[in-house]
Amino acid sequence: MKAVIDDLNARNGHQIGNAVLAVGHQPQLSWIADELLNASRRWPRRPPTPIDRAGMVCIEGPGRRRGRLCWAISYDDKAVAEEVREKIRRKMDTAKLLSGAVAFGLTATFGVLLDDSKLQNMASGRVWAVRAASLALLLAGLLYFATMYAYDSLLMPQRFWGEGRPPRSSRPARRRTWLVARPPSSAAWVLYQNMMRIWRNLFTTASVLVAFGISALGYAALQVDLLPALIYGVVLVTLTLAWIWWSRPLLGSED
Repeated sequence: MKAVIDDLNARNGHQIGNAVLAVGHQPQLSWIADELLNASRRWPRRPPTPIDRAGMVCIEGPGRRRGRLCWAISYDDKAVAEEVREKIRRKMDTAKLLSGAVAFGLTATFGVLLDDSKLQNMASGRVWAVRAASLALLLAGLLYFATMYAYDSLLMPQRFWGEGRPPRSSRPARRRTWLVARPPSSAAWVLYQNMMRIWRNLFTTASVLVAFGISALGYAALQVDLLPALIYGVVLVTLTLAWIWWSRPLLGSED
């Protein structure tokens, strides 16, 4: 086993100083991987690493506060890769639907901002809310479009995946730390990690901007004072986040 790991690390141009082998069964292996990848850090925590039957994962630990997933090997990831692609298609459809809703909201807010008579009838303290909502919805729409294009790139057939030319300098190419090395990792891992990264960085950010835009429009429409609106908003958001956290699904041995 040690010889196999050393050979895979050598092929990837990456060496781990002190390798510690852990062989066992689930869920203990996932617990070990979660401890190495998160250590004592509570927030933000990396999601648990799925370890397949007869699978292998390599985690770099020494010299870091938290470990890093270097590569992963599973028994057969072809079917899993197709399932991930189907998940990407559904997420892409969701982004399309929400981008259309955002475009409708922008039409309404721009109609108010471009009509001088409506702006004059609106209190000065409400105009900024409509402008902030328009800006938030505009940015959200751009992020939703970026999400669709990013997911479309992930749906490219594996046959047409290309490899970029390494830098000509003597310094080794820096691989992105959030992505596993391929090879030896399969295409399913690359699709999964890119899908989750796009979902967190682009789609979730756009959804937060949409929530802010709707809140700003609600403030302008309900005509309440700013301080009570902030207090009610903080209480409502806190209760909503607490309910979401309590209702979240638990997958794996945690259930």
